[in-house]
Amino acid sequence: GSSHLQRGRRLFQLGNYERASFHFWRAVLLHSSDESYHVDDAFALFLQCHRMRGTLVDGLVFVAAEGFARGQVDLGEMYLERALELELESEGGHDAARRLKELVSTTATVTDILKLRERLLEIRNEVDISNNGIGRDDVDAVDSGSNSNSH
Repeated sequence: GSSHLQRGRRLFQLGNYERASFHFWRAVLLHSSDESYHVDDAFALFLQCHRMRGTLVDGLVFVAAEGFARGQVDLGEMYLERALELELESEGGHDAARRLKELVSTTATVTDILKLRERLLEIRNEVDISNNGIGRDDVDAVDSGSNSNSH
């Protein structure tokens, strides 16, 4: 966890927000109680990468889709609602937040939402700025090696 936070910070200072966001997200996922950093720090830096690129709505959709895919419905709903608010304010050009809302609003339970995991991850990957320049194996490793830290 902490090595990803350090790498992310170095990349952030260099202006490489795409790769930095990948490492910050890994720091969020791999955080444990014995880490020397707070998960909130890594999470805030992840969103800051999106702010710097002007893609904050995408970052929020990413977090929402991750939350839903992990069965953390309250987390998913909170970040999705914020993404929808910002998208309306900015008259955004893409519809990932709206599509995610349509997808999860047709389900009634956490179990139903988890059955949609593949579609949730497709939306997440669509808005993931770190996918530019990072191999699919790296992203899959994050998916399979993640823990259930809730933010």
